[in-house]
Amino acid sequence: MLLQPIAQVAAVAAALLAPLADAAAAHPASVFAFPKTGAANQHDIPSLRPAEARLVFAERLGVSRFHKLGYQGQDMKVLELDRFSGEHTGLWKDKSENVVVIVSGVSNTKDVFVESRPAFFIADTPDADSFSTLANGFIKEAQQLIGDLGVRVFGSSEESFITVVPDMDLCVQGHQESISRSQCAAAADADLTKDFTHVFGEEFGAVFDADSSVDAAFMDEALAMNSFIEGFSQAVRSDNQLAVLFFNGLNSVMLKYGTDSMQYQVGSALFAKLLQKLALETSPSTPITAVLLPGGEKQQVSSKKAKRSLEARAFGDQHSSPALSVGILAEADSYTTQEECEIMTNYCSGGHGYCMEMYGQEGYFGCQCISTYDETTRQRTYWAGDYCQKYDVSVPFNIFFWGLILSLLFVGFMIKAMVSMGAEELPAVLAAATMVQTKA
Repeated sequence: MLLQPIAQVAAVAAALLAPLADAAAAHPASVFAFPKTGAANQHDIPSLRPAEARLVFAERLGVSRFHKLGYQGQDMKVLELDRFSGEHTGLWKDKSENVVVIVSGVSNTKDVFVESRPAFFIADTPDADSFSTLANGFIKEAQQLIGDLGVRVFGSSEESFITVVPDMDLCVQGHQESISRSQCAAAADADLTKDFTHVFGEEFGAVFDADSSVDAAFMDEALAMNSFIEGFSQAVRSDNQLAVLFFNGLNSVMLKYGTDSMQYQVGSALFAKLLQKLALETSPSTPITAVLLPGGEKQQVSSKKAKRSLEARAFGDQHSSPALSVGILAEADSYTTQEECEIMTNYCSGGHGYCMEMYGQEGYFGCQCISTYDETTRQRTYWAGDYCQKYDVSVPFNIFFWGLILSLLFVGFMIKAMVSMGAEELPAVLAAATMVQTKA
């Protein structure tokens, strides 16, 4: 349990989280990586653009093949983050498991992990909805790589969620939305205030009102995160387990009550303790990426489709996956149902791909191209284009190009070896030998 007198909690929270909401919005998002990175001081911490940060996240999660920066020269800037990796741990090491946690509404991000420095900051920080879209995109990419579906084990009215890829025997006690598991069956009928007070203490339970939708969502998220932390290390996990946690309840508390309120100060201190508990109990066996967002007002966009486009563009639209080669934001080439996509594209040009939900646009479908094999000619053909109607010559070209380069290098090596052998002087015995004269 997280038991601590409310006076102490409020005092600590007030000292750490005093900035006002407008000041908080000016701060960039902070990204922490555990096991701890090796940044020496504040001046060593880089500030990345959103598109660059996306590439770092993708590399850490093992889905970098789906992403590119889209302009030359910036890859080296991101690769410089390797200096934080140390000898055994860091951003760019190959890990089989990953936990990503995104918390919106942290007004003073640098004081959550007091003894650790951020791996990097994100300049011009996108809003929480854009981070949610990005996280869901990573989940879909992970599903494609491992060939298994992700399972949403928790959700709240504030669009918060916990998703694991692939599924695992994990019980997350959620009161608003949770998957049906035998050990979690009683959670939906339990009393939220009673459970919250039981886990975090009477002092915390007295601050929040379960009859308020904002308070209830926050309480439910805190319980779910605590339940995840306690259950994750004990659960049976696969070799490529990915868990993505996104929490927006603290930001809603900030918007409703303000940063000077008791609800926000205590809530911020509580989430800071939960994040520290996650890092302490899960790392170093499992790498953790913690993204702390300053929070702010939610976007007001005229249509859901326009909102999805803005969210997808926030981190750049330079998606380069061969499997997701359709234009992500192409209005004319997206369809609202899978059936409509199949009819309008003639099943992606006669079986050159299949219709799937498009990256960054939930509820919209496009063609995912595949390769086909001709048994008669014994040749494999790769397809591209919005309807998978074009030959993708990139793979044959690369094979031909690099094969030619290797052949030229081999021929050059052989010529050099032959020339060097012919230039060697004969041994002294052979050089002094004379021809034997034959008798007439």
